[in-house]
Amino acid sequence: MLIIAHTGCTLPSARGLAHSKTLRVVGNCQMRASVLECGSPLPLFQRHVKSANRDKICRMKMDPIALPEEKRSRWTLAGEQFAFLGHELGLLTQGRAGRWLVLFFEPSAGVVISYRLDRSFYLLCGPAWTALRVGALPLFLLLRLLSCRHEICFKAQIGRGLQVLHPTLGVVVHGDAIVGQDCILCGGNSLGVRKPMRRGELILGDQVMLGINACVLGPARVGHHVNIGAGAVVVNDLPDNSVAVGVPARAR
Repeated sequence: MLIIAHTGCTLPSARGLAHSKTLRVVGNCQMRASVLECGSPLPLFQRHVKSANRDKICRMKMDPIALPEEKRSRWTLAGEQFAFLGHELGLLTQGRAGRWLVLFFEPSAGVVISYRLDRSFYLLCGPAWTALRVGALPLFLLLRLLSCRHEICFKAQIGRGLQVLHPTLGVVVHGDAIVGQDCILCGGNSLGVRKPMRRGELILGDQVMLGINACVLGPARVGHHVNIGAGAVVVNDLPDNSVAVGVPARAR
């Protein structure tokens, strides 16, 4: 197995490898790496690269969003959702204390509250929550009255800072989607699939904004700091720091 690391230093240097964002793997191989950063180990990850052509070079990015969730207790994971919710409600108040009085009558607040509660109970109860959530139906019906109808699956993994600006236009997020931090959905958005896929094949990076009626149909990977224009339909990967418009959307 031949591994080329773009670090500007010798491969044995762990500190140099920690600053590497890209690895290249040549040929058919199985790679398992532990990356160190400032002396602290990050979670292990393992990727299998299969290619009919042994000369094909596969480019792999070490992105923490694509890595499995670290093994923490279910109570910790559920509590993290409430911390995310507090942060997102704070974003809606825009630092004004008076907005807390009317916050819960805003549709955007109802959407994030219902998703975070649903997600926290799922992380706490596991697959059994699919059946147990029938008992919580009155709570979610109340939240629907205070907000609007949305279809953000509780199985979808969404980072801190989710904002849904105009939820009355509708929002759909597939259960296999993985979304980074500070995602902004303007309204009428869909994070779905166009063919069968596995979890981790529909990924949005940090600080991604979807304009009105913009959609991402996986399998697709959207990088960090990406703006997707109104009405755009993303069916391919988008690089970091790009703007995508059109049908199908292309990076500009």
